[in-house]
Amino acid sequence: MTGKRAKRLALLVLLVGAGLGMLAWSQPWASASLADGGTHEVPGSQASPETLALAMTALAGVVALAIAGRVLRLVVGALMVIVGILMAATVFPYEVAAVSLEPLADAAVTQTFWPILAVVAGVVIALSGMVALATGRTWPSTDRKYSTSRMQDAAAPADDASTRMDQWDALSAGDDPTEEAESESPDEPETPRAH
Repeated sequence: MTGKRAKRLALLVLLVGAGLGMLAWSQPWASASLADGGTHEVPGSQASPETLALAMTALAGVVALAIAGRVLRLVVGALMVIVGILMAATVFPYEVAAVSLEPLADAAVTQTFWPILAVVAGVVIALSGMVALATGRTWPSTDRKYSTSRMQDAAAPADDASTRMDQWDALSAGDDPTEEAESESPDEPETPRAH
């Protein structure tokens, strides 16, 4: 696998993991059917509020990995492994939802699949961090994009433009900028002009 392809794969997998984590966090993780016929839902935001923070951290990791240099790539990759493990560990589905519904002991509790999806998101995030750690050294570098030689090359046309502006300013002041050019060029015979 080429470095460019590995980078795209790691970024895409990390983005998917972050998205799955946010989606799972926003959904109901368990519901209880009450004796009076009503239902009580426990959203992911209540059952595991840290899931969103970890998913947002993974989303920031996508941006960081996209622009990071070689050393920082390895650091961010390791952080994404930790973030994924934390998400999977803090979301353990059956414990979180059961604790949230303890006050409703006489109710029939129904577990949804959203907490399991949050665990899957954590595993996906950790895997993307592992891909970044394993292949990060082969990824194309963005250093050239921001190098000083490139910035100097980009500044060169501005120098030409300022010279042209200086020539126009000289004309406005009544000076002929071509006189300097004529004095520097070798003497050429003048050609007669037709009137």
